[in-house]
Amino acid sequence: MYKGVSVIFSVFVYLILLTSGFTSAFNEIDFILPEWGGGMAHSDPTLSDYISLPVPKNNVEILWHRSELSGEKAGAKGNGISGNGEIAACTFSGVKDNLVIYDYHGNRLWSSGDLLNFYALFSAPMVDIHGQVIACDNRVVIKVDTFDCDNDSKIVEWISEIPYGGIPFSPVITDDGTIVIATDRGPVYAYNISDGTLIGWKFLGEDEKIHPIYKILNIDDPGFFSTINTPCVNGNRIYVSTQYKGPLGWPTLLHHARLYAVDIDSDNPINENCITETWYYEYGGPSQASPTLINGTIFFDGYREKPSLNRDIHIFAISDKNDYWEEEWKKQYPLQTYASFAYDPRGGFWYIDPFGGKLVHFKTEDGEIIEEINIDELVNENGKHLPSSVMTICGNSTNPVLIISASSLEPFKFSNYVIAIDLESNNSLLWKIKLYEGLVISFDLAFGQYTILIKDNRPIVVFGSFRNGVWAIGSSFNN
Repeated sequence: MYKGVSVIFSVFVYLILLTSGFTSAFNEIDFILPEWGGGMAHSDPTLSDYISLPVPKNNVEILWHRSELSGEKAGAKGNGISGNGEIAACTFSGVKDNLVIYDYHGNRLWSSGDLLNFYALFSAPMVDIHGQVIACDNRVVIKVDTFDCDNDSKIVEWISEIPYGGIPFSPVITDDGTIVIATDRGPVYAYNISDGTLIGWKFLGEDEKIHPIYKILNIDDPGFFSTINTPCVNGNRIYVSTQYKGPLGWPTLLHHARLYAVDIDSDNPINENCITETWYYEYGGPSQASPTLINGTIFFDGYREKPSLNRDIHIFAISDKNDYWEEEWKKQYPLQTYASFAYDPRGGFWYIDPFGGKLVHFKTEDGEIIEEINIDELVNENGKHLPSSVMTICGNSTNPVLIISASSLEPFKFSNYVIAIDLESNNSLLWKIKLYEGLVISFDLAFGQYTILIKDNRPIVVFGSFRNGVWAIGSSFNN
């Protein structure tokens, strides 16, 4: 009798605890990207490179610089940094500390140590509103709970393998919470965000004969389409710009390339049905810019209008009609870009023309040019300054500010700046901050993207440098 009462009492206590705050403290915290942007590669799932937060404007200076760790010294050579307004996470090359998380004042909250390798540099991390971070290299993808929000006494929530090869180019997240990682010379992967389970993978175009040799011999083509860009996301569909590569990793002579629309069904237990190719648009690769989604239309670049031997740089606008695509327009442009387009909240998008030394503002409706900004004229310093980083637009539709780096590589006139351009005030220079000037070349230059952190209504701009850690720019703390 006593034993039976004891069991009943134990069950009763367990049920009370189960429905109380005691166990709810261990519940999973949803991964929610900041709605204002900045929390992933190219800011948000549409890859807009737009953050609707203000930038510092007065008495702007370098506030802090962190370059002591192995990874920091090696530098951020990809998109690099992401943030949620409170903390920032940056990926680095080097042999150790390839992911470091910082607070507003530059204090290091966490470092990956030996968990990630050199290939982490190709992917910007994702940072959610709770301080949860997703990052990867070519071996694993990890989830970090910076502040242990779920109270499980674990900072590293899980580590999951990337088993079938490829170099990842920044994780993204679908509306249903699936992590998607597209790779170069590898498949597209899909992971469960709760526990890191690999739920699917697919080699795009793997069952087709693309290479002319395999067509002539009528044998299986071992090649497939892969990417050197980050996919943009529309609900549970991703758009990824790809290029065919054979078993040795080489493209065809005609540079066959495709923009794929790929659906992710995380509820489908069968791997081959989890990731579905819905349609593709064919062009000539490669593509330097990750695709940008604006009002249902995907904007991206290609070195060729169609698969061909000769270069013929084009900008494409393709709308998604669910089961098929529709070409809105395509425009020839004389010089290639190296970075993604940036959405302007007033309308249109910006294109970096590094060899022409300018930024070009295009209409989304027809691809006509609205205006251009000559970077060297704006900087107005010794040497010829060219755009040398990803661009990030901040602010709102009435006061947008574009942030980009400008570097002079002229012999004996080397210098690197981060500049802010007031787009609403006739594209005037809001401020410029010099990172380096000297007779010899320096790679102390902002190379990737920027993120904004805010405390006590004081925004700061945080970014990684090509070699030499992370920097923060803002209004002087003495003011």
